[in-house]
Amino acid sequence: TQVQPPVKEWSLADAERGNYQVILNLRTVQEHLLAAFKKFDESTASTLMASVLSIYTIEQACTDLIAPTMWQIGKMWEVGTITVSVEHFASGFFRGLLTNLLHVSPSSNAGPLVIVCCAPGEAHELAPLMLALFLRRAGIRVAYLGQSIEAAGLLQTIKQIAPTLICVSLSIPAYLATLIDLARQIQELPLPRPFFVFGGQVFVHYPHLIPQVPGIHLGGELKKSTAQLQRMIAERDSSKRSK
Repeated sequence: TQVQPPVKEWSLADAERGNYQVILNLRTVQEHLLAAFKKFDESTASTLMASVLSIYTIEQACTDLIAPTMWQIGKMWEVGTITVSVEHFASGFFRGLLTNLLHVSPSSNAGPLVIVCCAPGEAHELAPLMLALFLRRAGIRVAYLGQSIEAAGLLQTIKQIAPTLICVSLSIPAYLATLIDLARQIQELPLPRPFFVFGGQVFVHYPHLIPQVPGIHLGGELKKSTAQLQRMIAERDSSKRSK
């Protein structure tokens, strides 16, 4: 048998030279990203992400690199190996990257509308931002409203434009009451009201809280969540056509 030559593993030098043909190990990229974030080195972080997005899909970059990197940063902050400043820098970097990707992704003004946002008071927005990006890339009409949605304004928007789905994310238990209140107000709207869908890290850590929120819990990884929402939209659209 012929002996295969060893595969050259990707390195930061390859990214700097624009050499993306070697194996791009996302674990290695994560290590370099963490090192860049610790030094507040936005240039290197941007180079790293450019190399990843030249080979992997946006969905893969989100689920296999961005989400695990932020999880690792959270763990490092908990044990005191990084400061909250580093966590904020990394979050801001990924927020900017994801926002740019969302804006350059083709969008449509036709079809059922999905609104994605954070619960009132909630500032952690990377997960809902990634969900909005996944939905838009799946061809769904989506409006991303960002951090800490204002309940009265959202209710007025629902009455004016009649979205099919409202997806709200919650990470901090302290804002659970605001999410429950928003969900109840939406459920009290006259038909046809939108589906109220909720999710977020708080329900991963405290699943017993899920039944307290009147709505549909969205759990699991982002690709499955996107597929679940697509099915809900299709069912609502089919129901409207049959009437």
